[in-house]
This record gives sequence, structure tokens and C-alpha cells, in this order.
Amino acid sequence: MSKLAALCAVLALAPATAFPQGVDVVQAAAAREAALVQFYGSRPLTPAERTQLDTAVSRTFREAPAEARSASQDAAQVLDILKKQQGPNLVFARALGRRQIAFGPLHALGRGEEGQVAAGLVAAHDPVVVSDSAQMLVLTASAVRAIAAANREGARLFGVSADGGEAELTAAIKRDWPRVDAGLRQALANAEQDLPYAADYLQAAPPAKRQAFITQYRQKIMAGETPGERQFRLAEVMAFTGQAGFRNRGSKGGGPAMGRAREMQSARDWAARSILPGCAAAASVTQSAQAQSFCHPSLR
Repeated sequence: MSKLAALCAVLALAPATAFPQGVDVVQAAAAREAALVQFYGSRPLTPAERTQLDTAVSRTFREAPAEARSASQDAAQVLDILKKQQGPNLVFARALGRRQIAFGPLHALGRGEEGQVAAGLVAAHDPVVVSDSAQMLVLTASAVRAIAAANREGARLFGVSADGGEAELTAAIKRDWPRVDAGLRQALANAEQDLPYAADYLQAAPPAKRQAFITQYRQKIMAGETPGERQFRLAEVMAFTGQAGFRNRGSKGGGPAMGRAREMQSARDWAARSILPGCAAAASVTQSAQAQSFCHPSLR
């Protein structure tokens, strides 16, 4: 089962907005809390974790019942919204939730002990690799896995090595994050949503232009001195290619408001960075002297 299918299965099991008749209010609240934790954490709770969460929810209902009910109703509304999303919007909704959990309490997860336990379980299931408070971006282990998978595909496309694995890629992202600009940070943070569109975007390009693109960026990728640096350069190309693919996917699927907001949010960065191969060093995506000509890939 794909991650997206698994997330949909979790949401389908969550209780409806109204407290069900004949079902204990605390049990319903705990079920919603568990569904959200599993959605944002990308994997099921263990029996011990579910017990820990149930205990925290029960204690909150005893000590602050009004607040607990309010949070549970918020959780129900969030779950109802999520059930109506699909494809990239569902992935993007998860990313937005992770940002809110990282930089400010997500009220649907509750406050106090309940919220702390829920947030802790989410982070334990899908740890934060980079937390960027300046841009309000979060890059998690799940996103790194998506980037690593895209790198393996990209390595075959560009005829380069993707040596090093996820651990080395994680270390490279942590090391280089402070040195790269806002556009690349945004592209990496949105990797799970954007990368599925990379292959179609490349395939749709005119063959001659695609080959020129591959040749140019193979040289730039291979200019990295270490496997970690080459992985990061490959990740950069794939992330921006995925972003380009996402933006050029058209309005199929109805173009929900969440997707439009995501595109509008980074439109200015994209306009400033969407340059053809052969761009000047001033348009570099990194600040390191070695990578000054590593420009934003485009097949337009």
C-alpha cells in the first residue's frame, strides 16, 4: 500500500464531526486524536503509544473538559476537511500540519499534556530533520526518504552515482541548509508533494532540450567533491524539477484552493529563479564559491 493510500485509510476510520450516539465522548476524542497523530506521523500507533495517548486525552477531559471538547471538535473538523482532499493536496495538508505542530500548537491536537504527547508521537514517528523558523518550513525524515527515492531515479537519468544513502543525504541537507536560498529550501520542504511530477515534466520536454538539460546538470552534479555534496546537488535538481512539474500539471483534479494557495505562495521566487540553462553566476541557488553556476533548472 502506498503512503497516500495508507493516509486515506487512516482518515476513513476517524469518527465523524458530531459525537456519535452511544459512543463515549472521550473514546471518540481519543480516536480522532489517534487518527491525526497517524496522519501527521505517517505510520500507525503501537498499542503502547495508543494507550499513552488515550491516557493523556482522558486526563485532559477530567482536568479541562471544556478545552478538551473544543479541541476534539476542531480535530473532527480537520479530519472532515482531510477526507475531502486527495493527491498532492492531501500531502500538502500533512506538510502544513507539521509546520503548525513545529512552530505553534495545533489546536486540533489539544493543549497541555494531550497536545504534548500527540506532538511527541508525531515527531517520534517522522522526526524533524530541519526546522527553519525564518521561513516557517519543516523538513522531516519522510521528505528525506522521498528525496532519496527521487535521487535514485535521477541518478539513472543523469548517469551519476547516488552513493551514500539516506543518512548521508540527511547529513548533507543539515549541513548545507543554512547556505542555500529561500527558493531551494521551499522546494526541498515540498518534495513529497512535488517530486511525483518530476518524471512527467522531464518526459514532456522536447528530446533535444531534455538531453541538453541532462548533459549540463550531470556536469554540475559531478562537480561535487564528496558523495554527500553530489547527493545534495542531485537533490537540488530533482526538487526544482519536481516543483516545475507540479506547477505545470495544469488544473486537473479541480485545482483545489489549497493547491492554488501553495502555488501562489512561491510564485515570486519561481519567477525570479526560472531561468534557462546558461544563466549567470548571480542567479546561483547556492552561496558557495564552488557551486556559483548551479542555476535553477528549467526546460521551458
